Amino acid sequence: IKEVFKQEEEKLGPNHPQLSWTYELLGEHARVETDYKQALEHLSKAMRCCEQLPTEKVGAPGHSGILSRIHEVQVELYIRGNIRPSSGVLQRYTTFVDQVQEAYGEWDPHNVYPILNLAEICFVREDYELAHRYFAKALAIVDSQNMHFLLGNLFKPASQLKSAEVQERNRLASERMPPQHCVHLGVILSQIATVYEKQTKFKEAENSYMQTLAALEIAGQPQSLGACFALDGLARLLYFQGLHGDSISYFDKAYQIRCTYFSHLKEEVQLSLKNMQIVDSKLRQLGYNLVRHETPAKFPIYY
Repeated sequence: IKEVFKQEEEKLGPNHPQLSWTYELLGEHARVETDYKQALEHLSKAMRCCEQLPTEKVGAPGHSGILSRIHEVQVELYIRGNIRPSSGVLQRYTTFVDQVQEAYGEWDPHNVYPILNLAEICFVREDYELAHRYFAKALAIVDSQNMHFLLGNLFKPASQLKSAEVQERNRLASERMPPQHCVHLGVILSQIATVYEKQTKFKEAENSYMQTLAALEIAGQPQSLGACFALDGLARLLYFQGLHGDSISYFDKAYQIRCTYFSHLKEEVQLSLKNMQIVDSKLRQLGYNLVRHETPAKFPIYY
């Protein structure tokens, strides 16, 4: 590919539209090889080539597909290489989001994933205020009927509600949002909770994690990995506030779900077990030897 590309680049010029697919191939190859800097360089060149195509439309496979891969590589750069996305990438993606909004309208569902991608780029750049703004915008589009406000005190996990309240919660939700949209709602609420957690806004983070669990229950996915992440988040918040007994209960519940439904994800299971061991060790240092008990709602408690 490199040999053919070199010949074509000399023949056509560095930013010719016909080179877009070759830059993409080189970028994907570098990504597989975990050379993220090289992958980003190739994909950025593919984007520049793609922009030269007069027939390319906002949201079409070439334009949005390359931007999506650039976003994914940027996130991997941060997670695995500890490299922050550049301000140039932020500006490019902001422009793309503006183009999508102009093409479809500000509140059209087509905006959701581009806005979420932009929010994640802001998050890994540690610009939490801007990340929250974009996550909130995506939430407003998905939850166009304000379900998470209209449910009020009923928008909680089943473990914190009476049986009749759970039925009423599910009935009200079904009138406003299909189950699949509830999954999207839960994902965005979880991301917002993570932003709050980074900002040490523990009360807001706790409410958002609780609403995440409620949304996933309404969607029929109370045993999903998304639920595990929310339970882990709640456990971390409680641990930071010195509520170690409550913290280990949430870590335990997440561990149960992973062992039962995701035992093939061994790293996930081991990480979940490690979280419990850290809290248990802290409790023993403080002189506590708590015993695990099971509640009727299948939620473990320690005392």
